Amino acid sequence: MLHAALYETPGPVALRYPRGGEGEYKSGGALAVRRLGDGADAAIVVCGTMVNEALEAQRMLAADGISARIVKLGRICPLPEAELLQALGTERVVFAEEACAAGCVGVRALAAAALSGRLLRARLLNLGSGIVGQGTTAELRARCGIDAAAIASAVKELVHEG
Repeated sequence: MLHAALYETPGPVALRYPRGGEGEYKSGGALAVRRLGDGADAAIVVCGTMVNEALEAQRMLAADGISARIVKLGRICPLPEAELLQALGTERVVFAEEACAAGCVGVRALAAAALSGRLLRARLLNLGSGIVGQGTTAELRARCGIDAAAIASAVKELVHEG
């Protein structure tokens, strides 16, 4: 059932229900953290079904000796800024999102970190500002550079920069 406030909102309202599931990773609340190893080398921040790409990237990275943690957001608005920044556990962060670059979680999180005096070394993987073509979910994620291979590659770049 839709909340009554949605009916009172002037203008259009969109509800997004992703197809498919969140695989082996379920969370509740504002965010959840999954570590493979100590998760100290880098953090991967995702929401929704992107967690499946992050889990695969995490396995790929572990095979290369890189310990990454996944921080899965249970909500993006309001963004749980303090909890998110605390959960990262590192200054190397990849934000992987099925969202346009403008106003994405990565931009908002980096702004929150900077305002708190913390500087993160980050990669923002998102849909940019262009229009996404047609294809399967896997094809589109690969084409847009937000699939497991792209996430793993971005983490490796951050880790090897020192």
